[in-house]
Amino acid sequence: MTRLPLLERGLDEVLARRGGEPVAVRSFLGEVERLAAELPARRYAVNLCRDRYRFSVAFAAVMLAGQTNLLPANRLDTTIREVLSRYPDAYVLSDDPEDRDWPGAVIVGPDRQTRAATAIPQLDARHLAAVVFTSGSTGASKAVEKPWSTFYESTRINAREMGLVGRDEPISVIATVPPQHMYGLETSVLMALFGDVAISNERPFMPADVASALTSVPSPRVLVSTPAHLRALADPQLTLPPIERIWSATAPLDPHLAGSIERLHGTRVGEIYGCSELGSLARRLPARDPTWALFPEFELHTEPAGTRVGAAHLPCSFLLQDRLELDGPGRFRIIGRDEDLVNVAGKRASLAELNQALLRTPGVEDGVLFEPPEAEANGAQRLAALVVAPGVDAPAIRRSLRQEIDEAFLPRPIRRVEALPRNETGKLTRQALLDLFARSATPEEKS
Repeated sequence: MTRLPLLERGLDEVLARRGGEPVAVRSFLGEVERLAAELPARRYAVNLCRDRYRFSVAFAAVMLAGQTNLLPANRLDTTIREVLSRYPDAYVLSDDPEDRDWPGAVIVGPDRQTRAATAIPQLDARHLAAVVFTSGSTGASKAVEKPWSTFYESTRINAREMGLVGRDEPISVIATVPPQHMYGLETSVLMALFGDVAISNERPFMPADVASALTSVPSPRVLVSTPAHLRALADPQLTLPPIERIWSATAPLDPHLAGSIERLHGTRVGEIYGCSELGSLARRLPARDPTWALFPEFELHTEPAGTRVGAAHLPCSFLLQDRLELDGPGRFRIIGRDEDLVNVAGKRASLAELNQALLRTPGVEDGVLFEPPEAEANGAQRLAALVVAPGVDAPAIRRSLRQEIDEAFLPRPIRRVEALPRNETGKLTRQALLDLFARSATPEEKS
């Protein structure tokens, strides 16, 4: 049986900061060992911890106890019930006292004094460390199994590709994404186990919270975020402390937005490409280069159905949902997904690119273009839009869009709403979008 370490850091290195205070590896491992000994004898734990440090302790403790972390796509009661129904031998592990009503729930905290660890635990390489559930933004959520060997190898690759190893001092990582999401798990939890990284227990949401969280940790700093969160940072009135790098993922990042943030905050904005099945596999600087650089461990193979990706550390290869265009060895462009391409009046366009144009429209704080239900039934005749745009009417938005996109793709109707139903990673599920579209119809549109 091959065994791999839980982490590759010195016992006295700083692994995390809680409220700005450093936490050494030996203290972290002491908490992990204590919690592992207290967990119930079950096979699975639905890890709902919100505090990133407590999530990390719980994540490691579950593995040390020989169990598997279940990481649902969101915290909705219906979602948690579905996971518990699918995995009967599971219990809920949370740091929120309100979750104690779940059958067999274990609440992590309040913090207690623990004995510092003196050695690095070893895990069976084949141990099923986690089951990650996809967001379900384009369909049903899917369960993806992750053995520890995959996490071990992929995190070491990610740390190298993101410049987080071989540092003279640890990088302070602030993340706006939840640790249960694959991108958040890789960059703001696992990275601290194998990179020169000190994670923060905070998960800021509003721009002022992001600024406060960044200020609370020492430089050099890295911000892990999403396009939905980063749009709010492109504000000339917002002051941030020095940031070495910002990383974005979960949705296409507008190169114009990346460039604006770089100029405003004197940083570099990088983008990560990946998926739950494969993890992170490529990176780019969107404000400078539209092509992606594939991580060396991965290989791309073009097939009639699309592009297949494989790597030695993965259990199997995977057919990407995105259409790629190869651009030399180890480089590619993303053309889009089949479901992302729309056909109106014989013209084709990418919804991702159309949405980036909408979000660049003056006065539009948030928005989305999509095919309404009647288009699905009768063929794509018109696109529709939901926008958060106080003080800007639909004709003005349409006039601005006419300067960037073809007339065929101008949305009708454009409905103004107070907010879009984005999840914690900024994504919009198809069903939530259609529900809001139906509720926002005017009396004239309903008649």
